Amino acid sequence: DGAKFVGETKLGKKYFIEARKIINSNTKDNVKLTSIYARILDSKKLILISSDNGNLNTKNFFFELNGDVKLTDESKNLEVFTQKMKGNINNGEYLTSDVYAVIKSARISSSQMQFRDSENIILFKGETFLRIN
Repeated sequence: DGAKFVGETKLGKKYFIEARKIINSNTKDNVKLTSIYARILDSKKLILISSDNGNLNTKNFFFELNGDVKLTDESKNLEVFTQKMKGNINNGEYLTSDVYAVIKSARISSSQMQFRDSENIILFKGETFLRIN
C-alpha cells in the first residue's frame, strides 16, 4: 500500500508517481498500480496524470493506464479525458484511445490523441470534432 516512485526523466524533468496499491506482476520490472496520481514537472511546466489503474515498467517507465484517465497540462490550459493511455515518462510521449479535450477556447473529441511534450505537439487522429466556445 502507498507506493511511490520518484526520479528524473531523460529530458531533465522531475516525476513523482503515487499509487494506493502496488502489485508485482509475473513480468520482470512491471508492476500493477491502482488509484494512480503522477506529477511531471520542470521550472516552466507541470503535467498531472491520474487513473484508476495501470501497469508501469519500473526500468524504462513505459506505462499503460486504464479507467478514468485524466491528463492536465497547466501551461497549455489543457485537460484531457480518456479511458486508455499509453506513454513513456522519460521522453514525454502519450497516446490515448477515444479522447475528450478541453482548452481555454474550445472542446475537442477525437478517436485518438498523441501528446509529445518534448516537441510541444498535440496531434488528434481519426474522426475529430472541434467546438469553439
